[in-house]
Amino acid sequence: MLKPLKAKELIPKVVATCGLKQEEVEDIIGFYWQEVRKSLSGLEHSRVHLTNLGDFTIKHWKLDDKIQMLEKFEENNQQKGLQKITARFKTAETLYDLRNIKEQPGKTAGRLYQNA
Repeated sequence: MLKPLKAKELIPKVVATCGLKQEEVEDIIGFYWQEVRKSLSGLEHSRVHLTNLGDFTIKHWKLDDKIQMLEKFEENNQQKGLQKITARFKTAETLYDLRNIKEQPGKTAGRLYQNA
């Protein structure tokens, strides 16, 4: 079984192996983890799989909180004209996407939600 390296252990090994500057390797690793966090926190996908590290999943209560917040916004939208139409469309589209993530049968987020 592989033991994942921490960034402080990984960076010197990559620098030595690839001949890159330490700052470049730190930037690459930082960007990678930033994208992983953005993918999960943006609620774009129900899970992210990282080879040799496992699956990272969105917690069902995060989906529930975001859905509830958007439903309240949809009810209380006080904008007028084109702004209201645009906001309503974007809100409805986001709600649709979040509900699909939450209700995907056989997906990790769905199993977590059903077991809660």
